[in-house]
Amino acid sequence: MLNDLTILIPTRDRPYHLNRLLYFLNKKKCKFKIIISDSSVDKFKITKDFFLAFPNLKISLYKNIPEDSFKDFLRKMLKAINKVNSEYIYWLCDDDFVNLEILQNGLKS
Repeated sequence: MLNDLTILIPTRDRPYHLNRLLYFLNKKKCKFKIIISDSSVDKFKITKDFFLAFPNLKISLYKNIPEDSFKDFLRKMLKAINKVNSEYIYWLCDDDFVNLEILQNGLKS
């Protein structure tokens, strides 16, 4: 069941928001795989060390060049979607939260 869904998080230049979201997911003991598609500029670059505070989360980080247009953003998302091996994807923006219990219950039915 938990392998049926991947949480996909696009982010750019917002490490505070991403950190807050990952803290929340970690605190709620999220068991879903998480893919982060980052296109931050160097000043806000997210590295693998950023995730050391979240050892219980299954995170994959994919780097992208900063997008200049919505078309570039869609290309970045397609690249991230192609990394997903699960049946379902939950698209979660870095400034949002999710009720994991609802996701888990939805997969049961």
